[in-house]
Amino acid sequence: MLMKASKKVLMLILITLGVIALVGCGVSKGDYEKAVSELNKVKADLAQANAKMADMEKALNEAQAQLKSQAEKPSVAEKPAVAGKPGTAASEKEATDCRAKVESLTKENASLKALIDKLKAEYAELQKKLGGTTQQLPSGLPKKP
Repeated sequence: MLMKASKKVLMLILITLGVIALVGCGVSKGDYEKAVSELNKVKADLAQANAKMADMEKALNEAQAQLKSQAEKPSVAEKPAVAGKPGTAASEKEATDCRAKVESLTKENASLKALIDKLKAEYAELQKKLGGTTQQLPSGLPKKP
């Protein structure tokens, strides 16, 4: 009789453990895929922001070179007359605009990098919860500086 009772208790424990194992304590596949897709989107946004920033830096360098060449052309006596020319003021305004755009894109780039770091942390946490049997991060992700 004691044997039958202990078998019932053991069977109940095994069934309970089986149910817990089936239910699991991990993250759903939907959450995992959502995090991966968000990470890929942020990666694309970062690449786009980096491209914009490179274009703005190129435009800034060109504008600065143009200002420098214009500043070197006139003699010392002609410099006050050149300062009033509209082309010089426009070039200086363009250089100022480019600097502002580069600064804005640099800030955007920093915020996107912070978001990527956050998403990587969430991704690692999801991977850990899923037992590490998930796919690895897509190749080509930016590395931490």
